[in-house]
Amino acid sequence: MHYAYYKNSATHNTITVNQTNQPPAVPMVHHYYESDAFCWLDTGVDWRQIPPVLDSHTRVQWDSEAWRDVRFRRRLLWLDNAIIDISNVQNPHSQQIDWTLHLQGKALDSEGECAQFSSQGPLVIMKDARCVQLTNSQPRHFATPHNGQALWLYGHAELWQGNAPDNPAVQDLSYLVLRNKEQSSQFICVWDFDHQQPITDMHVTPDSNGMTIQLRRGERTVLVDLCEEYAVLPQLKTSHIPF
Repeated sequence: MHYAYYKNSATHNTITVNQTNQPPAVPMVHHYYESDAFCWLDTGVDWRQIPPVLDSHTRVQWDSEAWRDVRFRRRLLWLDNAIIDISNVQNPHSQQIDWTLHLQGKALDSEGECAQFSSQGPLVIMKDARCVQLTNSQPRHFATPHNGQALWLYGHAELWQGNAPDNPAVQDLSYLVLRNKEQSSQFICVWDFDHQQPITDMHVTPDSNGMTIQLRRGERTVLVDLCEEYAVLPQLKTSHIPF
């Protein structure tokens, strides 16, 4: 299973195009910032750029044509009780984009009709696959060895869930995949680490310069203003007025 499953982009926490491997590229760190309030990381990779020179013995196991002109920006905002993971994908040729996350835990609230996740590629072996349309913001919960894990998801995509082998393959991982063919996509995943006062609602409001993410915990709401410009840091505000 080394080349057939494990050594593939589709079985990692990243994006894939048509279930193929990412071609070689040079990623960039646009901004890194750390303070007592939060940690911020803004990264990107652009497959329009000239790829790095590789050793002549490198096994070519990617599809450069599928990834032609794709751009991927990923931003992480680490708060004291949550991580906000924001992925933006520019996909000018309308290929199938899969944003993949796998967890060592059991899915507790997967929804949708049973379907085949893929007819080719490394995740053709996914079991118990279900698909539902992701609309607005939706939570998903997983039973894990340490208190469980709650995620909040946002994006215009199909939401797939299923099971595929862990490493080693003596048990399964829970897979969660957001999929679409849009030319411009934004996927948001919020990891909630506060088990005493969990997130009860999430709203995302796009605007011309970025977006505002509102996370509600009981009667307290945290507002995160995000700008598309690389140099501008997130702005945080806490309100006790429910949205």
